[in-house]
Amino acid sequence: MREPRYSILSDINDGIDRAKQGKLALYWQRNIEHEYRCKKVTPAEQQAYTDLQDILAARSEEHTSELQSQ
Repeated sequence: MREPRYSILSDINDGIDRAKQGKLALYWQRNIEHEYRCKKVTPAEQQAYTDLQDILAARSEEHTSELQSQ
């Protein structure tokens, strides 16, 4: 009997929503990264993870530029 396949897509999408608000905790960033790296991902999960990483990188750049302008 096959086990049901766990999808991390909903976790990644939730992470994207929280990252856009600047409220994605480092714990959840690392948890999503761990889950992503430990399983065979679907193309949709891969695209969502890439989107999440892009958002986090942009937020990090915004934060860095804010600190430098102070």
